[in-house]
Amino acid sequence: MYATLVERAPQEAPPGPARAVRRARILLVEDDTDMRALVGAVLREDGHEVVSVDSGIAMLRHLECALWTDDPRERFDAVVSDVQMPDLTALEVMEALRYRGIDTPIILMTAYGMPRSQAESRALGAFALLAKPLDWAELRATIRDAVGPA
Repeated sequence: MYATLVERAPQEAPPGPARAVRRARILLVEDDTDMRALVGAVLREDGHEVVSVDSGIAMLRHLECALWTDDPRERFDAVVSDVQMPDLTALEVMEALRYRGIDTPIILMTAYGMPRSQAESRALGAFALLAKPLDWAELRATIRDAVGPA
C-alpha cells in the first residue's frame, strides 16, 4: 500500500479504530511536540506501545540499536515519522538504514505535498507517505496494513 497525498481538513477528535489491529511496538518520530503528543495518543489509544523521539538522529539510533539486540521486545514493528526534521530528514535516515538490513515498515508523514518526496520515499522503501493534517482512519488503516491484523 502506498498512500497518496491529498489536502484534508483536520479532524477535531480522532475516532476510535474501525477494526482490531495487532498490538505493535511503534517508533514515533516527530519534532513538533504537539503533533508528537497527538499521534502518540492516537496510537496508544489503539493499544500500541509507542516510543516517541523528536529527531532523525534519535530515529537512527533507536533503529540501529534494535537491529543489534537479541531481544525481540526491543525491536519495532513499524515507524511513523515526519519527513522534515531539523537535523536529519526521515529520507536521509532511510538512506542510511538501507544498507544496514533494516526492513521495519516506515510510514512517513508530511505537510509538503511535493512529488519529489513521494518519489524519494518510494525509492527508499517507505511503506506509505501520508499527508498532514492526518486522516486518522487512513493512519489506522496504514498501521494495520504494516503490522497485520489482530
